Amino acid sequence: MGAALAALAAPVTGCSDDPSTPDLPFSAGDPPQTFTAAVVPSPTPSDPTAGSAAPAVVPESCGDVASVTRVVEVLGAPLEGSGSFVYAGPLPESGRTARITCGYGLPDTGGEDAIPAVEITINGYVDVETARGRLDGSVESARSQGDATAGVELDGRPGFVLADAETVSYVVADGARTLVVTLRRGVVSRSAEQLVLLDLAALTLGLPLSGETAG
Repeated sequence: MGAALAALAAPVTGCSDDPSTPDLPFSAGDPPQTFTAAVVPSPTPSDPTAGSAAPAVVPESCGDVASVTRVVEVLGAPLEGSGSFVYAGPLPESGRTARITCGYGLPDTGGEDAIPAVEITINGYVDVETARGRLDGSVESARSQGDATAGVELDGRPGFVLADAETVSYVVADGARTLVVTLRRGVVSRSAEQLVLLDLAALTLGLPLSGETAG
């Protein structure tokens, strides 16, 4: 899954007990998925629909993306291993202004191909349209590789759940940014994957979590 961010979701693929099967954390025939963080959004959220002439702001440290403590709280399970951090600057040909990727719970002995328990990536783009185009492109790429996909909004923001045999991800457009949250399968139960992904996305975007009320 890692092939970047594309159009409306394909039909939901059902779950299987076979761990090698790329399934979603919910079953075929479920009603359309929508997640609302809270009745009242956080005081200063990004506008998910408004155009933007200014480049999106991308944090420069993982502490400003999500703290380890808060990630553990959302997972409801301890994190073993180390953290990882990659920051990349502008990529003019794609319209990207910056990117940060933070890994939480990276196995210490897994080598270059090790998958962290949680990985969060924020991409900034020159405008809202470019960000949405990159979102759509990534979902189409994942679908072409055989990954399961389904549309899931987050507080009005367009997003998708993507799943393969090893990971399940949530990708969402937030103004002129895209956010990708990825869980290694087995970190939480299959039934909890979607809620955990959405809560991690809400945490990163400064929105109330599913069990919280806006005050």
